[in-house]
Amino acid sequence: MMKERIMAILIGVIMLGSMATYALIQKTPRDTAPVEFPIFMERPLQPEERVEILRRGVSLIEFLYPGNCTDCTAKAEMYKSFVTSEDFKGYIVLSSAQTENDTADWIIGMNGDRTSLEDVNTSADLEKEFCKVAMSQPTRCMLQEI
Repeated sequence: MMKERIMAILIGVIMLGSMATYALIQKTPRDTAPVEFPIFMERPLQPEERVEILRRGVSLIEFLYPGNCTDCTAKAEMYKSFVTSEDFKGYIVLSSAQTENDTADWIIGMNGDRTSLEDVNTSADLEKEFCKVAMSQPTRCMLQEI
């Protein structure tokens, strides 16, 4: 009789403890809302920003070029037009800037892998590369495979 009472009290304490724990978990503040990134940024990104963009399943084009580059402005405009198009908006972010020391011309997609875009000169070529590496793909990429 005494053992049954002790077991009943023990079970009651465990139940009350689990209810209190659940209540505390529900009152604990959640992570703040994720930072929203624009589709196009005219600056180099910080490593934390890259990670946050890629964590969301969005691909990233980084295009950093020196001031003396003659063809770079046209290529930057092609990239900007691509990422702001209705077909690809929300699937890719562009970081493009003129820099003194750093250069970059790549797309970062699945698994954080970088794919060079140095030989890409048309939107069609860019679309092919994007569809190869993007984790989250728009319908347009999926229709290419059919």
